[in-house]
This record gives sequence, structure tokens and C-alpha cells, in this order.
Amino acid sequence: MVDLTGPAADAVAGALAAALDQATAPGSASPVVVDPADLTLVVPAAAAVANSDPLRRLIDRGAVRVPGAPSRPGLTDIDAVRAQRDLGVRVACTLAAERDAIVVSTASPAVLAAAARFTAGLLRGVTTAAWAHVSELPTVLLDVAATSRPSTDQLVVHAALGTAFAGAIAVGGLDSGGGSGAPEAPATRVGLLGTRAALPVDPIRADARAALADLLPELGAVFVEHIDATDWPTTAADVVVTDGHTAGVLLDAVGSPSGDATPMMLLGARVLALHLPAEQSDSSMAGLTAGLTRGLTTGARAVRGELMTRTRAALDVVIARRRAVAGMPATVLAGAGGSRT
Repeated sequence: MVDLTGPAADAVAGALAAALDQATAPGSASPVVVDPADLTLVVPAAAAVANSDPLRRLIDRGAVRVPGAPSRPGLTDIDAVRAQRDLGVRVACTLAAERDAIVVSTASPAVLAAAARFTAGLLRGVTTAAWAHVSELPTVLLDVAATSRPSTDQLVVHAALGTAFAGAIAVGGLDSGGGSGAPEAPATRVGLLGTRAALPVDPIRADARAALADLLPELGAVFVEHIDATDWPTTAADVVVTDGHTAGVLLDAVGSPSGDATPMMLLGARVLALHLPAEQSDSSMAGLTAGLTRGLTTGARAVRGELMTRTRAALDVVIARRRAVAGMPATVLAGAGGSRT
């Protein structure tokens, strides 16, 4: 599901058409991003198709067009998510949830996360979804946009989400794919981004470190004791967990190694959403195409690696830990309210 009602829609359509052209060119080693016949485009009006060559090319190759609308005048984008049923990003999230598809949108991370939460909801055990940085680096960095002052529990949940994501894309990238009998990737290494070793650790991160050292072995993961900004980019961990503010400062400082538009993947919602940064879409069509291809390829690997199944299993461990810390039984009897926790 590609939302083309937001910023730089024509550039995104052009990048998607270019990615498909590259993937299907004779002798191309580029991954096939998506079958055009499985592609659904949410566009504002028929006129937009008539006036856009990239959109016409996609539709001519079998893509399906469904109507959507930008925010109405007088409404903020967040208000429009709740009030406007035909809002493009809301239509895309609704259809993706129904069809187990991936949403691609240039809507702001806050708006895309709100649309995913409003239409599909969050997974059990998640209070705030996390944005994972999908760069050419092998390390998953999250959260990069959703939280500025996370609690210990949010950091732990985000570590569980990142562990499931890293495991899914690792297994999904193996030739034999996921599923029964598929080879497993090595244990995921997870670290918590903190201050330099000589500086004191804030209480929330100190508690999170202790919780992760306890929890991660149950997820089949390994806790990396110390990672700070001087280690970035790092090969010491497969997943690095932090808050959105710290991640933003770090990424602003180091940038994208290749200069491509770097997408973000929303984790923790019942629908998989990919944010493509509109502010980078004017840099170069090649950079935008590379970023879009990488995002969709990562999303496809995550789906093949059974991301949702892995995530639910990881969150079950987190929920069990919460209950144990609170002195509650691990499960709730059906007569006492079913399986709710």
C-alpha cells in the first residue's frame, strides 16, 4: 500500500517506478521490490494519475488505484487521522491491515504512527510503537522518532521489538527463508546506547540495563554491556536501543553513509509501516530510489522471517516479566477475565 497523498508524492511514485524498472531489467541483480500486480496506490484524484507520468507507468504495469485525500483545511494532520475517513494515510493503513501488506508513506512519523494505531491498533504489551532506522548499516537503531523520555518499561519493550525485527530480517534474508526447518540466524546482540563509561548512568537506563540483562536470554539474545555514541556505527551489536531524541542527535551528527534517503520502519503496531522522509526526496532520484528499495526489501525480509509471530512471542516474555515483577501469576484464569493481562 503506497500512500501518494502526502508530500513529494510524485517523487515517490517516480522512485517506485525506477526501482521496478531496475529490478526487472535484463541481467539485473537488483532485488524485485514488489510485483506491480500486488501494488495498491492511494492517490488523491483521477487527475493526479492523468498528470503524473510515474503514476501512469505504475498503473499500466498492473498497480491498482484507490482514492484517498490529503488533510482538509483547518485540520492538523493528527486531527485528520481521527476525523477524516478518506485520509490517504488512513486508507492505506486500513487496507494494509486487512491484507497483511506493508504501508509506504511520506506522512510524518507522528501521523503515520497515529494512523497505524487508530486503524489497526498496537500489539498486546506495547504502549508506544517504535521507529527503527533502516539504513545500509547492519545494526538496527531504535527508537528514532517516537519517544523523547522513555520509561524503563518502554526501553525494554523496544529492545524486544528490535530483537524480533533483527531476527526476522536475518532469517528472511536466508536462501531457504523462514519457516519449519529453516536455518536460524546467530543470537541477536542487543545494546543500550548510553553515556561514555566514565560518566554516570541515569537511573532509567541503569534499571533498563538490569532488566535487559535478565530478559534478553529468554529471547535468545545477548546483552552488550556498553555502547556509546563514540562506538557508532558499531559492529558490537545487532540492535541498539535508545530514545528518539538521542537517536536524532546521533543521526544528525553522522548522517547516512551513502547519502540515500533513509526510511524508518514502525514496530509494535498490528500493521507494518514504512516512512520515507519527504525532506530528503528532492536530493536525488537515485538516492530516493535506493532508500525506497532498501526499505521495501527489508520489509519483505521481515515478513518472510515471520516478524509478527516473533514479535508477539517476544512481547509475551515481556508481559510475563511484568507480571512476575508485580507479584502476579503468569497467566489469568479464563473465569477471571480470559487471557487479558
